[in-house]
Amino acid sequence: MHIDDERIQRLLHGELSGSDELTIRGHLAECADCRSRLAQAQRDEAEVDALLREIDHPVPTVTAAELANAAQRRAAPWLRWAAMIALALGVAGAAYAIPGSPLRRWVNTLTHRAPPAPPPPPAAPAAPPQFPDSPAAGIALAPGIGFVVRFTNPQPIAQIDVLLTEGAEVEVRALSGTATFSAGSDRLVVEARGRATFEVRIPRTAPRVQLMVGDKRILLKEGSHVVTEPSGYCRSASAVRYVCQLQR
Repeated sequence: MHIDDERIQRLLHGELSGSDELTIRGHLAECADCRSRLAQAQRDEAEVDALLREIDHPVPTVTAAELANAAQRRAAPWLRWAAMIALALGVAGAAYAIPGSPLRRWVNTLTHRAPPAPPPPPAAPAAPPQFPDSPAAGIALAPGIGFVVRFTNPQPIAQIDVLLTEGAEVEVRALSGTATFSAGSDRLVVEARGRATFEVRIPRTAPRVQLMVGDKRILLKEGSHVVTEPSGYCRSASAVRYVCQLQR
């Protein structure tokens, strides 16, 4: 298994125990993918440190005399504005006191207008995403670095079709029968009910995806290679399609 992001960050910050660090460094010596991810994490931290150094500067020193002078320069305009506002309010008050004045009629119109309309009802929640080209029930998940699709109840499964696609997610559809899906960060568990057939779509760009039936691995997609286990369940139907028949 590859090193997850959490352990890469802990390795960068020296938070691993001695035995864990030795194990991870031994894996890095053999795994080019993990070395590349570690180097990318180091570059990201270096960029963040550089940005922090650019924005980290001392607070400018300001004396009390400078603050007093600035306050005096700004005081006069504000006083003039305050006097103008007070004068305008006095004139408006006198005009409103005159019976039948236009100002009084305008204020009365504003204060007696109809209440605002109630807000529109909240929109209905969006429906969960569906597969546009098939009515079959299914689920789609991003595979990450390593992903496992495990069928826990192989008895009712007649066939599993595996397709290599140009998409970005691993998709599992129940073409017949019913199934329940339980998803995790790096795995998808499928429990079939009734005589079921499935379609599993695997992105060509996925680094590593395993297809398990019970405790047996019947297909492994790693990089650009697809390997079917010697159990004889799966056969290549084309360059992008594999047929796995469980009931023979």
